Amino acid sequence: MAAGAQTGAKPFAAAAACVFFAPHPGYFEAVWKPAYIFDILCATFCLLSLLSYVRGRWIVSFLCFWLAYKGKELAVMLPFVLAAYEHCF
Repeated sequence: MAAGAQTGAKPFAAAAACVFFAPHPGYFEAVWKPAYIFDILCATFCLLSLLSYVRGRWIVSFLCFWLAYKGKELAVMLPFVLAAYEHCF
């Protein structure tokens, strides 16, 4: 599957966006200081959990939720986000 096929973006446009957002100052601070790695892991696995849930892969979604919770306790909000998703859509 080509890069950006799910969003409709061309491969060059997707690569250009990655290059544009890679050196973002907010992301740089989170990566530069090792204490923030747990925040990044929690956010990444929360987003992967939400994406997996939307696609109907509940087991993968639960596994990502568990990994997000192991990264940081803030992931407790994820079931509320999924409930809001079910209520709205």
